[in-house]
Amino acid sequence: MSVQGWTPIPNWILRDETLSGHAKLVYLSLNSRLGLPVINPSHATIASEASCSPASVKRALAELRDRQMIEWTQQTNGKGGQVSNVYRVLIEPPVRTPQFTMDHPPVHGGPPPSSQ
Repeated sequence: MSVQGWTPIPNWILRDETLSGHAKLVYLSLNSRLGLPVINPSHATIASEASCSPASVKRALAELRDRQMIEWTQQTNGKGGQVSNVYRVLIEPPVRTPQFTMDHPPVHGGPPPSSQ
C-alpha cells in the first residue's frame, strides 16, 4: 500500500459523535483502498494503520457493519481455512431517524424568520 496520496472522510462520519474513534480510523483504513479491484487488508494491517489492536479492529468492524457503513464477505483458501475478508465500503450515510430532544432541537440553517 502506497503512503502517497490522501484519504477522504465523509463529514457525516467525522461529525457522528456516536461512532467510536476506532471505528472512524478503521473506516479510513478501508476507505483508503477505494478504487482497488479488491479491498481485503488483514486485521493486522488495519490495526497498524488505525493505531489500535486487532481486537479493537474486530469490534470496530462489527460496529461499522451494524451501522450499515461497511459489508464484508469471508474468504477461504482452498483448504477451508479463512483468509482476509473482502470489504465493501458504503459511501452514503445510513438512513436513520434523528432523535431530537429539547436540549438538542433540530437545526435547519439560515436566519430565523422575520417577525414583520
